[in-house]
Amino acid sequence: MSQRNGDKARFGKEHKKKLLRRKLNLALRQSLQNQPTTDTQETGDTPTSAVTIDANES
Repeated sequence: MSQRNGDKARFGKEHKKKLLRRKLNLALRQSLQNQPTTDTQETGDTPTSAVTIDANES
C-alpha cells in the first residue's frame, strides 16, 4: 500500500530510518575526511613496502 492508501505508520517509520541513515553516513564521511592520515610525511619514516633489502649486506 502507498502513503495515500493509509499506510502512514509504515511510511513514517521507513522515512525516519532513511533520514537517520543519511545523517549518520554523512557524519561518518565528514569525520573520515577530516582525519589526518598516517603518512610518511607526518612520521618521517619510510614505509615498510618501500624498503629494499640488499642480500649482500648480511
